[in-house]
Amino acid sequence: ASLRADSPAQQTQTLWRATSLDPRHPAYRAALGAAWHGERRLDRALRECALAVDLSPHDAVYWNNLGWVSYWKGGLLARATRCFERAIELDPGNPFYRISLARAQHGYGRTAAAERTLRNAGRTGLALPEVRWELAKLLAEAGRYREAAAECETCLRLLRERETALDLWVPPYQVGTRYRRLPRQNEVLTEVAVLRKAGPVRSLLARCRDELRAEEDLAVARDAQPPGDSPRARGSTAGGNRGIVVPPSRR
Repeated sequence: ASLRADSPAQQTQTLWRATSLDPRHPAYRAALGAAWHGERRLDRALRECALAVDLSPHDAVYWNNLGWVSYWKGGLLARATRCFERAIELDPGNPFYRISLARAQHGYGRTAAAERTLRNAGRTGLALPEVRWELAKLLAEAGRYREAAAECETCLRLLRERETALDLWVPPYQVGTRYRRLPRQNEVLTEVAVLRKAGPVRSLLARCRDELRAEEDLAVARDAQPPGDSPRARGSTAGGNRGIVVPPSRR
């Protein structure tokens, strides 16, 4: 009934009534949290997502939702990191949770930890273009353009293989078995999306190649510069003339 509602407000009202009738149903709490998020009521979304975790602490998707609401709320990055780590423990086969954790770690200033999280995604995770794309963006932001370009090339190859196989990968979500209810797509809160277009990847690859060419041109120009014409040599010459009294020119 909540999905057939005409507006988000009606959907929220329907789910609120459902939680009133069955307050210990974690799926209703998670759905209501997602609905509150849709209305940008993050305080209420945070409360409902936390209740869903308390009621069903072994469901990774509920930890994922709580992690993303904490991430969007601001100032709760440490809590978001813990939630995503717990989601990975419960559902290690879902690399989207690793991408979520990497984003939270990066936002927390732990860039090296974010890179380790992505590289430790395993053979299955690293075979997904989404993981390679996330890693490429992280490396490019750190100024490691050669590594970022290599990840972009791998990402494009994996995208071509996916198109050839005509098999669009959809992330599996581990859901509560007690109620036998799979979460609807609008009830899974995440900023991580299935990569469908190669345009952004090609743009980043072109930028990385431009940066690499600029670095190479700068290195060539530096090597071609005469030793006595370098700024360091000019500075030393100027410094060596200090203390020498130059007689005034004759009139």
